[in-house]
Amino acid sequence: MEDYAIESQTIESPSPSSPTLKKKKKKKKSSSSSKKSSSSSLEPYPEPFVAPPPPTASYKGVCARYKKPIGVLLVGAFVAFTFVLSGTTSIYDSIKDLTSSSSEGLWGMHTSDAERSDRLVEIVEDLRFLSIGASRAVTSDGTSSEWYNSYPYLLSPDPSKITHLADGVSGPRYPSVCIQSLVAEAMQHKVVEKEHDMIHATDNLHGIIDNPAVDAEDRNEALTSDEYDVIILNYFMQAWDGLYDLAKRLRNRYPDAIIVMVRVWKPAHISWYKDNLRMGNLRDWSKWQDVGFDTIDFFTEISKNPNLDLRWQMIGNQGRDDLVASIIKDFGAHLYKLPYHEDPKVSIVESRHLFSQDFTRLSTEGHHVISLGILGIVYRQFNSYPRHPRIGTWGDGDVCHSWYMSGDCPLERSPNLVMEKFKSIATQYALSTGMDNPSDTGWIVVENPFATERNFILSYMVSGPPPSIYPEVVIRIYHAEEEGGEEIEIATEHIDPTTLDYNAEVHTVATTKVGRIPPGKSRVYWAAKTNRRRPFRIVATQVVGDGFVTGGILGPSADYSHMSLY
Repeated sequence: MEDYAIESQTIESPSPSSPTLKKKKKKKKSSSSSKKSSSSSLEPYPEPFVAPPPPTASYKGVCARYKKPIGVLLVGAFVAFTFVLSGTTSIYDSIKDLTSSSSEGLWGMHTSDAERSDRLVEIVEDLRFLSIGASRAVTSDGTSSEWYNSYPYLLSPDPSKITHLADGVSGPRYPSVCIQSLVAEAMQHKVVEKEHDMIHATDNLHGIIDNPAVDAEDRNEALTSDEYDVIILNYFMQAWDGLYDLAKRLRNRYPDAIIVMVRVWKPAHISWYKDNLRMGNLRDWSKWQDVGFDTIDFFTEISKNPNLDLRWQMIGNQGRDDLVASIIKDFGAHLYKLPYHEDPKVSIVESRHLFSQDFTRLSTEGHHVISLGILGIVYRQFNSYPRHPRIGTWGDGDVCHSWYMSGDCPLERSPNLVMEKFKSIATQYALSTGMDNPSDTGWIVVENPFATERNFILSYMVSGPPPSIYPEVVIRIYHAEEEGGEEIEIATEHIDPTTLDYNAEVHTVATTKVGRIPPGKSRVYWAAKTNRRRPFRIVATQVVGDGFVTGGILGPSADYSHMSLY
C-alpha cells in the first residue's frame, strides 16, 4: 500500500485470507448514496506543503451535510477525504485502493461496488474513538466555543462512540500519568448520564439531535466500554512534555488501536521580521502597517508586499520532531498535518477560512478538514485492522483525582476543609482550610489499591516571583497497617509554593512527589510554617508507579494577569 501521509507508518495489506475486521452489525442499509457518490469526479489535492485552496462548492456541500443520515454523511465524508488527501478521482477508485476486489477475506467474493461502499459505512459506524487534547471550534460570531462542531465529534455519527479527554491547554503530562483514571472517569460519566435517561451523552450535553439510526444495543455497549479502535492525540506542539509516555501507555493498553497524532498550525505560529529581527506577530504587523486585522486590505498587503518578511516559528524544532518520529517508529503511530505552505504568506491567504476571524482558533470549517484527514488515515488501515482487537494493561496503573476544573473531590478529608472557587482566565477550584483560616492544619485520605508501594504526587497552587502568596507547609504522611490501628509517620516533605520558572508575576499549579505509600489507605496532613493571607491550596492527587515523579496539570495554563483574584 502506498504511503498516505508524511511521516506516517507505511502499512502493507494482508493476504486475502487474513481476518481483518471486527464483527459488524447486521442491519441492512440502502446503497443509493453510495451509488451516487461512486460517479463523482474530484480534483486531486495539491502536493504536501501546498496550502489548500478556499473550499469549493462540493466541499461546502459535505460540510453542510454532516448532521444528515449516516449513509450520506459517511460516504460524503469519504468523497471529501479523497479530494483532500488521496487525490483519487472517485469513491469507487478509493475503495479499490483500500480493498482489492479479490480480497475475499474482507469483502467476500462476488461483492458489488455499491455493497462495498455500504460495507465501508458500516465499518466506520462501529469504530470507537478516543480523543485526547482536542481544541474547540469557534461559533460563527467568533465569541464562544462549540464542542459538537469540533473534529472529535465529526468522526462518527454516533456520539456515544466518541470519548474526549483533557483539553490541550496544559499539555500531555497529566494524561501520560493519569490516563487510566481519565478513561475510567469518562466511562463513569457516560453511565451516570445513561442512568438519568440521557442515552445520548454527547448529544444532550452539546445539543446534537438524537440519531434514531444508531443501534440501541451498540450504544449501550459504547457507553460502558473502555475499548477503543482509534486514538487521536492533539499535543504536537507540547510533545516534549510527556507525549512519548502517553503514547507508550496507550499502545500497551490498546496494542492494535490506530493512533493518530494531529499537528495543527495556527497563524500565531507566524512571526514578522524586519531587517532580520523579530518584530512581533501578524497583529503587530497589521498595527504597524495601519491595516485592519483580517480585512481585505490585510490579505492584499500580505500577498502583494514583496518586502514583507514572515517566518514560521513552528518549523525547525529538531528535538520535538525527533520525539514525534520516535513515537511513530516505536508505537506504530501516524501523523496528520493540517496542510500548510512553506511560505507563510501563502498559507495565510489561502487558508484563512480554516481559522476564526481573529486567527486564534480553528473555525468549524477547519475542524471539518482535520476530521476528514483523520478518517483518511483510519480508512487506510482497514486491511490490516484485526477482527478482534487485543486489550493489554495499563502497566503499573494509576489512581488520580483532579478537582481543579470541576470542584468535585471524592477524597475523605478533615471537616475544616472547604472547596474554594475562584475565577480568572477560567473557573478553578482548590481544597483548602479557607481564607478565614489560612494557617489551619488539614488532611486528606488517599488510597493505594495496588499490591505494592506507589509514588504519591500532590498538585497545589503556586505563585511567583517570591515571596509567594501561599504559605510554606510541611506535608506528613501517616499509615496504619490495619484499619483502625495506630497511624505511623512514613514520609515528610517541605513544600515552598513559589515558582521561579517565569520572568513575570504568575499564578499556576506545581506538582511534587511527597513520598511512597504502601497498599491501603494513608492520611496526608499539612501544616503552614509561614503566615500568608491565603491558605495552602490543593488541586489534585496522583497514586502512580515508579516511573512518574511529576504529575502534570489538568487545567488552564499559567495565569499572568489576575493575581488579585486568587
